[in-house]
Amino acid sequence: MTTNDFATAPASISLNVCWTNFPETPPFLPSPDSPSRPLTTALRGSTPGLVLTSPNTVLAWACVSCDNSCLILSQPTFHPELSPAAQSVCFSRLLSFAEADATQARLLTTCLLLNTDDTPDLRLTRANLRTAGFHHTTSLSEFHCTAAAATSQALTNDAISELTTSHISQNSDAHQQLLDLLREILTDSQELTHLPTPAPDQLLQNWIQQDARLLVARNSDGPPVALCSILNEATPPGQQVPQPSGLHIAFLGVHPGFRRQGIASQLIRELQSGRRSLINTQVTSSSTLNPAGTLETPPLAVHVDESNRPAVLLYQQLGFQRLITLELWTRP
Repeated sequence: MTTNDFATAPASISLNVCWTNFPETPPFLPSPDSPSRPLTTALRGSTPGLVLTSPNTVLAWACVSCDNSCLILSQPTFHPELSPAAQSVCFSRLLSFAEADATQARLLTTCLLLNTDDTPDLRLTRANLRTAGFHHTTSLSEFHCTAAAATSQALTNDAISELTTSHISQNSDAHQQLLDLLREILTDSQELTHLPTPAPDQLLQNWIQQDARLLVARNSDGPPVALCSILNEATPPGQQVPQPSGLHIAFLGVHPGFRRQGIASQLIRELQSGRRSLINTQVTSSSTLNPAGTLETPPLAVHVDESNRPAVLLYQQLGFQRLITLELWTRP
């Protein structure tokens, strides 16, 4: 089976979509035998993504991330020999698979990130998105920072503590306190971002399912006033030597009554310092957390809505560098 066969009769070709790990720019080669994996496992992969194949050829792929309880497909790419009609079929299959798994994992929605270039392929993808009911909501920038960059600026802060999702699940008081804080943050922050806003209980439950780590700031011995949720990206399956995990800041929020006091900066600097146990971990191919065997600290990554200027400025002031800005497409 060739791409020409698919281009002329896409409906008659058997297509398969599955989770995989691949390089940032995977070549269009015969498809590897990639077993289907659940969403929560794929999200901990080094470069998780979806790949669509015919019996002998990779036809399309897209990188995948999770942010603010949204499943985000980045830069869907198609085999260069596919016709517009065949690309549309591939796009629909990728989207249907992603949305089904997002629903199964109780994520809020599926979003698309596209390069801002004006090329024929991207124009076709935008047309397919509009047909599927999506609209261009805002621009989303990806920022990166080496964790050790601000070590000297980080001060020991006893008011900041770590929480694992197992602790949250087993401690009803901690669970309720975090829910109350999320309600305050999300209610007050809706006007700052165009990203879909989940319900607090849904957001917290998704973090538990994704095995997120939380840094929590408290006001003296009282309830939490700020939190940062971090997802750990694993060493790719099959890689022989485990490497320090990359960390993705999925959520950062401060109670409206405690903003402009430098609390968000303190949380990020704690991540940058590399002192916290959630930083000093490696992830093996079996996704088991082990003590770090090297002094190397993992990089931090975050997606920031460009319309949320306070957040953009915060990360820039803390040494984060903008890597790329992409169009964010969402659907009600």
